[in-house]
Amino acid sequence: DNTVIGTEAGMVMQIGASDNVIIGEEAGQALIDGDDNVFIGEDAGYNSTTSSDNTFVGNTAGRSNTTGFANAFFGDEAGYDNTTGFWNTAVGDSALIDCGVGFMNTAIGHGAGCATEHGDFNTFVGAYAGGDNNRTNSTTNANRNTYIGTSCGFTNREGSDNVGMG
Repeated sequence: DNTVIGTEAGMVMQIGASDNVIIGEEAGQALIDGDDNVFIGEDAGYNSTTSSDNTFVGNTAGRSNTTGFANAFFGDEAGYDNTTGFWNTAVGDSALIDCGVGFMNTAIGHGAGCATEHGDFNTFVGAYAGGDNNRTNSTTNANRNTYIGTSCGFTNREGSDNVGMG
């Protein structure tokens, strides 16, 4: 069973979609056949088509997600540009906002990991921690970094396997 509340929310869902909770104007609007998603907030999960096991809470959280799965985005614009990325967690306004295809990233704090488009296996804790990580959008670097503290690691654009605290 699906629960859908809001103007144009879950608008194109088909009979194969199941166990979704979609609340908010245009939330989950493009969802055709996904299962076990929770989209709460205006435009949350807007472009999700066949994605499953996602939780997006906040205005435009996970808005660009198409087929990404098992992501958790909490906060306005959290995970906004995620398209096919998976197993990502973002908590805070604009956390992982540019993470399009990265996987297994964790960002906690306002703007944490906000430029990490292709990075994988990163952990950012604190406002703007790892903020510029992967700014060059390379698909081969800016992986496996851990930054804890406000703006810690903000200027790292391409480095991998770094740890920063403070």
